[in-house]
Amino acid sequence: LGQTYRTDLAICAGMADFAEALAALDGPAHPDGADAHAEWLAWSTPAPRDGVAIDLGLCVAAMRDLLPADTIICNGAGNYSGWWHRYWPYAAPGTQLAPTSGAMGYGLPAAIAAALRYPERQVVALAGDGCFLMNGQELATAVQHDANLLVLAIDNGRYGPIPMHQERPFPGRVPGTTPSNPHFPAPAPAYRTGEGP
Repeated sequence: LGQTYRTDLAICAGMADFAEALAALDGPAHPDGADAHAEWLAWSTPAPRDGVAIDLGLCVAAMRDLLPADTIICNGAGNYSGWWHRYWPYAAPGTQLAPTSGAMGYGLPAAIAAALRYPERQVVALAGDGCFLMNGQELATAVQHDANLLVLAIDNGRYGPIPMHQERPFPGRVPGTTPSNPHFPAPAPAYRTGEGP
C-alpha cells in the first residue's frame, strides 16, 4: 500500500470486512443523501433534448420500458456505449457484457454467445459502425446456431473515440476515421436473419 498512489489513510481490507467496519462507525448523519439520490436519478433518466435528430438517450428509455430487467446488454468499445452505461439500469447480475480494455467489435460476438447460453433471456448487441464492420459477419454464426438477439448498429459515420484521441495531441488531424459505411441493414437478408430492408 502507498507504493503506487499516495494515500492519506491506506486500508487493506476485503469489501465485506470494510463495509461491516464502516457501518459500525458512529459518524455524522448524511442529510444530503436524499438530495444526492434525486440528483443521480435525474442524471440517469433520459430526457428529450432540443435540436437532436436521433437521441440515443431516448432509445435507451424506450428499451427500459419495453425490455425485461434481466436483458443482457453487450457492447463493444465506442462513444455510443456511454448512453447505455449512463441510462441502462443493469438491474440484475450478469446483464452487461463489455470489454475492459477498449476492444472494438466485442458486442456482436458476445451477444451471440449470451443468446446461445441464455436462450430464455433477451439479448441486445450494441455496435458502433466501426465495431460492426469488424465482426458483422458473425451474423452467420447467429443464424447457423439459431441465436435469438436484437442487434443495434449505431452509425455516426465516424470512429468516434479514435479522432477524439487524435485531436488532443494533433488538433485537426484525424486521418482514417471517417469510413465509407455500407447500408447496415443490408446484410440481414444476406445472412437470412429474416429481417432487413
